[in-house]
Amino acid sequence: RQLSFRMSRGDALLVYTDGLVEAKSARGELYGVDRLAASFGRAPESRQGAQALLDSVMQDFYAWVDTSKIADDISVIVLVRT
Repeated sequence: RQLSFRMSRGDALLVYTDGLVEAKSARGELYGVDRLAASFGRAPESRQGAQALLDSVMQDFYAWVDTSKIADDISVIVLVRT
């Protein structure tokens, strides 16, 4: 399957594997797509760069998740159109 879209200057794209949203907290709750979207929305402005966005999302993720409950690989890519 192929997806095509245009990104404008300053747009950011977050791509991730299911291991990110399926990781669980100490109470057994999934990190989930909604929590990820909220975290990405709170991340620094895209003009600060992809690394700043990625760092912010991953900091939120690791603060919330119980790392002993991570059962799958996690890959996350952030792209920013400059």
